[in-house]
Amino acid sequence: MNVAVVTTLAVLQGQDAGGRKENQRLKDALERQGATVRCIAWDGPEQEWRGIDALVVRTTWNYHLHVNAFRAFIERRVSQGCQCFNAAALLTWNLDKRYLNDLDAAGIPVVPTRYLLHTDTLAELVLPDEWLSQPVVVKPTVSASAHDTLRFDTGRQLLDSAELVRLHRQHDVMIQPFQRHIADGEVSLVAIGGELQHAVRKVPAEGDFRVQGAYGGRVVEYLPDEEDHALVKAVMAALPETPAYARVDIVDDNEGHRALMELELIEPQLFLDRFPDSAEALARYVVNA
Repeated sequence: MNVAVVTTLAVLQGQDAGGRKENQRLKDALERQGATVRCIAWDGPEQEWRGIDALVVRTTWNYHLHVNAFRAFIERRVSQGCQCFNAAALLTWNLDKRYLNDLDAAGIPVVPTRYLLHTDTLAELVLPDEWLSQPVVVKPTVSASAHDTLRFDTGRQLLDSAELVRLHRQHDVMIQPFQRHIADGEVSLVAIGGELQHAVRKVPAEGDFRVQGAYGGRVVEYLPDEEDHALVKAVMAALPETPAYARVDIVDDNEGHRALMELELIEPQLFLDRFPDSAEALARYVVNA
């Protein structure tokens, strides 16, 4: 079985040591399962894909900047008979964060969200009255790594801002009430083959709300409890098929209840360097699928 661990040219060229480490951990685990494995950039030469039987999307951390090209890349691999992990239908569904609507409709507790599509007018954006005097966060519906994620002190300030005009001119956007408990961290629950394997808490830097390392965020230990297991089980049951890997990002909402921030099915960091047993579990799932 010839397997590609999918990454970017930037990672292959050494511009992201963390990405290379994550790729290598999975590559080694797949090879222990008997697969022949190469790390291949989705944005690299097309001839690299000759002879590849299956791919595992991993550190494609620039896809949100080239979403149409990434979608076309997945379609090409499917047309060539390449088995995709995660499945192509899950990958394309997860490209746009409006997937949260589907999960909300399935009964998953989701952070309240309003959308302003690129085809809408700004006048069509109506926020709940209580949001007008509360902090809110806005970002593109296709985004990653907190790219173009902005916080405003009040919803009214957002509505009057030039930044909203700029974002709306370029993107479909989503608005959520700022979740104050993010200061305590966002929990990432990592599932392999639909089963919760491990978890971490991502804590933002003092004075920031973004948990990514690029903004000073740090990763600390977190032991999932029964409520976490139940939430992951419910999210997996809401999907049309079981993902090989998934990261369920949750936070305590402003009412103190756990709520889904995002479901990452494309290129989430899985923290495989911290949890090598999860790399082995993912490798077994891919090889035996």
